[in-house]
Amino acid sequence: MEWKKVKFMQDRVGEDFDGLIISVTKYGFFVELTDLFVEGLVPLDSLADDRYTYHENTREIIGQRNRKIYSMGQRIRVLVDRIDPVEKKIQFAVLEEKPARSARIAAASVKSLSQPHRRVDKMRPVPSSRDVAQPGRALAWGARGRQFKSARPDQSFQ
Repeated sequence: MEWKKVKFMQDRVGEDFDGLIISVTKYGFFVELTDLFVEGLVPLDSLADDRYTYHENTREIIGQRNRKIYSMGQRIRVLVDRIDPVEKKIQFAVLEEKPARSARIAAASVKSLSQPHRRVDKMRPVPSSRDVAQPGRALAWGARGRQFKSARPDQSFQ
């Protein structure tokens, strides 16, 4: 049965497909194409954007620099790299997708554009009702934050 899948995929070398990682090993991970149910290997040494290592306890392949993770059940876009008809094996390569804005980020940016822009100044506190200066008293800053100072020198701090 495998030879039929290999023969079928020979004409599709260079095409890209959606797949699902079905197994992770120390030498790479196996991907099953979503629409065609064809399995193939993505070798660890074909991942050129970082140095990847296999973590046996979590069964994940993790990049050392960018911390990108490949794990079982992850959806991935792959390219049919090469086919070995003698050994009946298919090799895939990961297609690096350009970082696209997710729907959540796009919705948040549209929402922020629809609201009026408010400047938030964290250095200046917003006055509350107790901070309002009363007749005969002036608002001053003390070592412990806001304090009221008397405007008259004969009265002490409250």
